[in-house]
Amino acid sequence: MKRIPIILCILLFVTPCLANQIIIGKKKAAASCSVSTNEVGDRTDYTSCGGTCHYNVTATAVYCVGYTADCTGTLSYAYARHYGTGSDEGKVCVYSKNSAAPPDSSDLLIGCGTISSSSAELAQSASEVGGSVTATAEYWVCITGGTSDFDIIRTNSGSSTVYYISAGFNYGSPPANLDGSWQNTASRDYSMYVTIK
Repeated sequence: MKRIPIILCILLFVTPCLANQIIIGKKKAAASCSVSTNEVGDRTDYTSCGGTCHYNVTATAVYCVGYTADCTGTLSYAYARHYGTGSDEGKVCVYSKNSAAPPDSSDLLIGCGTISSSSAELAQSASEVGGSVTATAEYWVCITGGTSDFDIIRTNSGSSTVYYISAGFNYGSPPANLDGSWQNTASRDYSMYVTIK
């Protein structure tokens, strides 16, 4: 009879310890995104592309490139590599890519980050973009110029196709989808991306 209370005491002590180990083990196993390594877009610095390595995105114009997210998580800060020392402002927006190119009304806005810069730098948005993305899913990453335009670093002979609308995009309130009359130019890579956390 004396053994039963002792066994009960041991079980009451051991059970919570095992439960904590299982919970901790599950937390460690959960994959997470890192803003230093995960993104949707292109982190490459094309400053020395060997040609005209920048393009001035004017107000009401928008340029979009399709990319695959490399992690499932929440969109953090947007980045665009700025050319020169002019005082520029632009927005980097992420849209879903729900159909084949070109962008269309099925591609929905996830979020945008406003970027201001007056120096040659990798410029960061003032606030986080927000919204979620899924690993291996495709998205449109777009840049649009503000009233002062945005001069972005890009190649003039790259591997991506850029889709654009040269006028009429609402910078102040980006549209809920990418419906419009799109044109495209092959062989262009843009230094812009949004990190994932």
